[in-house]
Amino acid sequence: MAVWEMHWPDKVHPYVRTTQRQKFVDPRYKKYSNFKRSFRLWANTQGFPEDLDPEKTYSLVVNIHLKGKATCDLDNQAKSIMDSAFPQDRRILNLTISAWEHSGRGDCASVILREIIL
Repeated sequence: MAVWEMHWPDKVHPYVRTTQRQKFVDPRYKKYSNFKRSFRLWANTQGFPEDLDPEKTYSLVVNIHLKGKATCDLDNQAKSIMDSAFPQDRRILNLTISAWEHSGRGDCASVILREIIL
C-alpha cells in the first residue's frame, strides 16, 4: 500500500465557485488560482503523485491548522486541496478533514494520501 505525506507551510485558500467571466475580474478567484498553482508545485517537491491511477482507490486525510479562528467552511478548504493536487480526484473514496483553531502552529496543513486495497 502506497502512502504519500506532505506539509503545506501556508494558509489554505478555500475553493471559489466562479463563472468564466469571474475568472478575470474576481480577486478571490485570483488568490485561489495562485494557491492552486503554488500548492501543486509544492506537492511536486514533496513527491506527491500528479495523477491518481484510475484503477486504484485512495483515502485522503487533511489536517488544517489555523493561527486564529476559522473564517471559511472546512469542506471548501478540502476541495481546494483536492483540486490543486489532482486534476481528477474522483478516485478518492475516503476523505477525512480536521481543522484546529488557535493551534499555535500558524496557518498550515498536513496532507496524507493512501492507496486503499479493497
